[in-house]
Amino acid sequence: MSLKLKKSQSLAAKLLAQGYKSTVVAECLNIRPETISRWKQDKAFKELVDNIHLGICTEILNKQMLLLDQSQDAIVNALKSKNISCEFKANLGVRCLNIYGGSNTFQDKVDNYYNRKISSEKASNDILNKFLDIMQGIIMLDRFGDKLTDIEYRNKVKEIIAIENRKYKKEISS
Repeated sequence: MSLKLKKSQSLAAKLLAQGYKSTVVAECLNIRPETISRWKQDKAFKELVDNIHLGICTEILNKQMLLLDQSQDAIVNALKSKNISCEFKANLGVRCLNIYGGSNTFQDKVDNYYNRKISSEKASNDILNKFLDIMQGIIMLDRFGDKLTDIEYRNKVKEIIAIENRKYKKEISS
């Protein structure tokens, strides 16, 4: 697939980023669901979906911050008002404390989503590196050529895998 995405791919990315299911997107664009599935494997397409999704989340966060700012101003004005009873002000104050006390905000959820995504990509890279290290060790065994019997060769491969597994476990624990 080319680096420049087609118009239909861009539209599909936008719909997917907005939360539509692949089958619905395929139906809207009059294409096969397998096409969407294939596009999802393309790095440029995935990045576009992620960027659009991040833009949507950023827009929501900006609106939420504006709403929060206006709400806080209204609360401060209400608490300063001489026309509102102390009982109402206390109730308002308690409600505000409950809203901010320990609850996950939308921004927390977005941050957690992207942190999990980054962790998942790192884990995938770690597994790939482990595999490549094992393969390099096996290739190095090839230098022994005919000197190893089949059983010796298999045992050496098992040793290489065990060494890489220990290295991988140490990296995860540190």
